[in-house]
Amino acid sequence: MNSSGALFFTELLAFFSIYSLGSLAGLLSEKSGIVNIALDGKMIMGGLIFTLFFQINGFEESLDWFSSYLALIFAGLFSMLYATLLCFFTINLLSDHVITGTALNMIAPAFSLLVMFAIPNGGTTISDVGHSSSWSGNMDSFVIIMTIVTVLILLFFTFFFHKTNYGLRLKASGENPYALETAGISVKKTRWFSVMTAGFLSGMAGAIFVANLDSFSGTVNGSGYLSLAILILGQWTIIGITSFSLLFSVLVAVVSEIDIGISSELAHTIPFILPLIVLVIFKAKSNGPSSAGKPFKKDMR
Repeated sequence: MNSSGALFFTELLAFFSIYSLGSLAGLLSEKSGIVNIALDGKMIMGGLIFTLFFQINGFEESLDWFSSYLALIFAGLFSMLYATLLCFFTINLLSDHVITGTALNMIAPAFSLLVMFAIPNGGTTISDVGHSSSWSGNMDSFVIIMTIVTVLILLFFTFFFHKTNYGLRLKASGENPYALETAGISVKKTRWFSVMTAGFLSGMAGAIFVANLDSFSGTVNGSGYLSLAILILGQWTIIGITSFSLLFSVLVAVVSEIDIGISSELAHTIPFILPLIVLVIFKAKSNGPSSAGKPFKKDMR
């Protein structure tokens, strides 16, 4: 395969992992009843930690392969920590899910840039995450391994939702939380678990985004918002989000690596415009959880 073909498939696989993990994070949250607008912000936080992991530590080439996956785990953990804000405000304080998520999305890029500029050797431009020279050679294997991991995660959660008691309880939390509470199962704990798990997946997606670009500028180029669109188009099903993640990753790879005869700026808007067109034309009926976004109080029925 020539270099252009290799770049195309690397881009395709990388964004398939990013969109699949991001959409799955949204699915986990919304199945439990929490509307997760903050996907983009949590991806940014994951990308920030992935970047800092290399800039601060400056790993040698011999450790570069191992450190990449270690950084990925730390990115997920920090994004999980950031998700506690969404949990606390929406679950404990019953704040509006959309407003809270929007606030977290606005805080994340500003906080990321502030941290990046404040660290030693951060400089005034953020164009290199600090990988060693061997990273380019490891990129293809990293993307392939993360694609395999993503597919395994999707298969696991397919089994989790349909074949486990906890998966059924999580879905009940988003459909009829009062019935779940009556059965003696804590809705708050169930929702905290789902949103925190979603935070980890979002952080992984952000780390893969940064690894693919080998740069970080306090943004993930709207990947979190596109993941939300994929969640809606996929009608809150794993097979749906997997299919649309593949479709949009192909689109991103095409506009990034193939000259389609229009300006680069216009070409990169296609993956964001297409979901709007599809939703307007087909007017897809929402199959989202019936209690998603609604506050839960034990004394309310």
